[in-house]
Amino acid sequence: MVPYPGSLWTKPLPADIMSHLAPNSDAIAQCTLTDCGAAQAQYYGQSTVSTPGPDDWSSYPRYYGNADDPLYVLDDCGVDTGLFFHIPSGACLSRSADHGFFAWDQTSNKTLGLYTCCADDWVCLSPCTATTEDTACPLGIANEACGVSDWTNGPAYAGGDHWNFGTNSLGNAGWSLHVRYNELMDGVILHPLLAVTKCTVGNVFPAPYGTYECSLSGDDPSTRPPTGSLFFLDYSDAEIDAMGLAAWQEPLVRAAARYGIYISDTSNYPTTSFSLRFEGRGAYDLAGVTAPIFAWLESQGITPVPVDNPIDDDSLYFLSYLANLPDVLNHIHLADPCMAREQAGLPDGCP
Repeated sequence: MVPYPGSLWTKPLPADIMSHLAPNSDAIAQCTLTDCGAAQAQYYGQSTVSTPGPDDWSSYPRYYGNADDPLYVLDDCGVDTGLFFHIPSGACLSRSADHGFFAWDQTSNKTLGLYTCCADDWVCLSPCTATTEDTACPLGIANEACGVSDWTNGPAYAGGDHWNFGTNSLGNAGWSLHVRYNELMDGVILHPLLAVTKCTVGNVFPAPYGTYECSLSGDDPSTRPPTGSLFFLDYSDAEIDAMGLAAWQEPLVRAAARYGIYISDTSNYPTTSFSLRFEGRGAYDLAGVTAPIFAWLESQGITPVPVDNPIDDDSLYFLSYLANLPDVLNHIHLADPCMAREQAGLPDGCP
């Protein structure tokens, strides 16, 4: 199912996109890609997928609820109390300091995004067997943010039908842009990509608020993007075909050229450069199933690399999807903010 059909989250970029570049477009795009020269070319776009094991700190899990799963009630999110969701019993949020997860109740097509910060231990829902609303289990999580929306009825631009300030700087819609294991393995990604960068300068539509400001990191704001920025590659399909890219890299590059890359968050990881959000493996772990992405990546020659950080996974798969592209510094651009508004069918879109 394509989420939020008819919204900017599913629309390819228009043919005249190069006529609608942001002021200082290429300087900002190049600085964002290279961390203003700090990132080496082989690390452009470096993103991570967690390996099998007890921890998954680098990605937010995605759960698919159905009628056989228990009912939970959203009990602690300010404006969102009294809403019910089928969610697999005991589902856990991500292990990182920024704990989050996304659940899609397939019986109602309602989606729930949760975020909370800085708990000392792994945050999970309590085990539950409830089957009716009057016996529904409370989520039991002190939610710093949450969003609810309808997966089949976009657009969801400012978070969703019920929203207190967002599980992501793009609201619930951001979850639809995470790269899922299956679409990567199938080689077809039909939506924009979602990425993080080192720091940002304010925000533009579709981001309703900003993230970590460059004034705090000490970086020059003149060559850094706002949260919500839309970047894209200008390669044609024929040019991408001629690159001979690996099976894991080609669909990511093609999506960046056809749909673009939205900046949604920031990271203090050294030389962060368009790092993508990938689906977390939490749903697979909960079901006792090994995610197929691991064997598939290794069949592509991607092997896990140990990381020296006691709170992280023992090792990660590193995917530098923007590395080794022909003259990439001259093929990446920042669209004018009017482009996202045009894609969304809103006033003040590009003329």
